[in-house]
Amino acid sequence: MNFEPIDYLQNLNLDFTNTVSSTDVSPQIDQQELDLFTQAANNDFFSLDVFGNGNIVPIKPQEQVHNSHNDDTFDLPKPAPPIRKETARDSAAEDKRKRNTAASARFRIKKKMKEQEMERRAKELEERVTNLEKKLKAAELENRCLKNIISKQNQQKGDELLQSIKQKSFEFS
Repeated sequence: MNFEPIDYLQNLNLDFTNTVSSTDVSPQIDQQELDLFTQAANNDFFSLDVFGNGNIVPIKPQEQVHNSHNDDTFDLPKPAPPIRKETARDSAAEDKRKRNTAASARFRIKKKMKEQEMERRAKELEERVTNLEKKLKAAELENRCLKNIISKQNQQKGDELLQSIKQKSFEFS
């Protein structure tokens, strides 16, 4: 059985009855362009001639590495790259990093000591405030008691004075 391209496209609702014959179409293709596509079909790739100077440079594709092993096997690990010697720049950078780390540690220690000192000072001040509040309450209580004593004494003296004035007034009458 011989298939024509039209056989694949029959069920797509395309109309091929009004097609143009190949003699009506005259492509303006240069032989050099045909050679380019022929070589591209053979897996050779070329850069485009952007500047129009007629130079076409082949670009070889990278060769693909085919693994002849089965997919079930594992490849051995690649060897580690050689260890490079430490340069002066690397040692200076490492030294700077160590100095910065040490300075940072000293800063954290000082900060922690300041925080501890502030907490200790705050605790002392809170205790002092508590003691002063207790003393204030005691002084206020003592003040009220003394006022009461003084007011009682004044009232008693006032009553005695009033009594003495009354007695003197009765004596003169």
